Amino acid sequence: MGGSALFLAERGFESHAWDVSQVAIDRLADRGKELGLEIDGAVRDIVMEPPGEGAFDVIAVSHFLDRRIVPALISALRPGGIIFYQTFTRHRVLGGGPQNDDFRLADNELLQLFSGLRLLVYREEGIQGDTTRGLRDEAMIVAQRMA
Repeated sequence: MGGSALFLAERGFESHAWDVSQVAIDRLADRGKELGLEIDGAVRDIVMEPPGEGAFDVIAVSHFLDRRIVPALISALRPGGIIFYQTFTRHRVLGGGPQNDDFRLADNELLQLFSGLRLLVYREEGIQGDTTRGLRDEAMIVAQRMA
């Protein structure tokens, strides 16, 4: 947790990070201090308390899937805002990730979940090609909210 927040803060973005784990937030705060970065970290269940409408220019979600929050994430983007979303798929080429398929994406599901946005990047390799390389057990999308 926190890699995206650190990455964005290092590049000058005002950075917020939310997690249900106090331990994760404390680790992020410690790492941010080590690097001299300011990150607003908070314990927050985004399903129960989603971000406000038009609140962010960039949203990054990694290794988390609750389909109910996707509309809130989209509405939390300002016009022109970008979302980066990456999480596990049902392909288990390398292992890892949740055991329960409810918490894993079906084929091309991210494309469907974010279909109202302008697609910038999509990657989902699964079992195609050389399975020892690339993004195997995950899918990722970068998409932009238009006006």
